[in-house]
Amino acid sequence: GSDPCVPGATPLPGTPATAAPGGGKTNPTTPTNSKPGVGAPQVATKSEIKLGHIGTYSGVLGAIFNGGREMTSVWASWVNLKGGLNGHPVRVITADDGGDPSRNLSLTRDLVENQGVVAFVGNITPLSLNGAKSYLEQKQIPIVGGDLTDVGWYQSPMFFPQGALIDGPLRG
Repeated sequence: GSDPCVPGATPLPGTPATAAPGGGKTNPTTPTNSKPGVGAPQVATKSEIKLGHIGTYSGVLGAIFNGGREMTSVWASWVNLKGGLNGHPVRVITADDGGDPSRNLSLTRDLVENQGVVAFVGNITPLSLNGAKSYLEQKQIPIVGGDLTDVGWYQSPMFFPQGALIDGPLRG
């Protein structure tokens, strides 16, 4: 189909799509007769948390970064199998900004204002990160983790990088 959260799918550029909790798939290696809390899927019983994920998945860089979208979907499925975030199932809504900062801002606004996203995770936006910076700071919406290719990751109180700026490890 056209669900960008399913590996191998081809979404329309810039069209947000949703990864439902659990992704509708089961893990055949998950034990079904194990002790409670040990490897058994947990049920998230609290209200759903909507998270956004924006990446550069079309254009020249699109093919290089497509794995980011797929792994964000895998992460959401894994979290939901483990009982969600503190009992809240997560739903990740993805969008493709094509590397355009103004498109990044437009998509960010739509995800927050129209689709109820409360944070962003794993954004892969090497050319467009700063497009929505002021908006995210104003609305106090965080981005947790991402490509870390832009120094902007370290210049906003709403950006939470998971590691060092890419240039340091490359120099090393």
